[in-house]
Amino acid sequence: MTGAVMPSCCDTVIMQERAKTSGEQVIVGPGQENAQNVRYAGADIKAGAVVFARGQLIRPAELGMIASFQVFTSAFLMTGGGPEYATYFLVMYIYQEAFKMLHMGGGAALAWILFIIILVIGVINLFITRNLVRDEGSRNTLTRSQMRAARRAARAAVAADRVAASAPRRTNEASEVTR
Repeated sequence: MTGAVMPSCCDTVIMQERAKTSGEQVIVGPGQENAQNVRYAGADIKAGAVVFARGQLIRPAELGMIASFQVFTSAFLMTGGGPEYATYFLVMYIYQEAFKMLHMGGGAALAWILFIIILVIGVINLFITRNLVRDEGSRNTLTRSQMRAARRAARAAVAADRVAASAPRRTNEASEVTR
């Protein structure tokens, strides 16, 4: 798999080892089927599947998964944004503005706008998901209010122990007499 974008007029990828050239013609061997050697975008993840669990530590494997969602390189190399701007998106526009038209200031301003958009989305995501805290010691997931209640109960238990430890001990006079 190359990860390259397949032209819309094609439906099959033929492995180079199974094709021969004769002048300007390509001869394809028998046994080729439609959609062979083709994996459509997003086909590696089923719809509705959880890609990352909430609170999951992001390691190199997860970073690779995140990087696989990036589309600039393939869209830029295969189509350059066309036909009719079908694959033209904000990052490609920033690239065109800064490096093709040499409007570095405009490209930098657009990059800052993109950064602010990503930052706002990240902060919104943080506020939405902060209600769940993962207790790494167990597999329990507690809400913040449950965590606060557990902390209050723990503090109350510690305070009760301190009060009990500092209270004067009362002895039974009868037991002291018999000793």
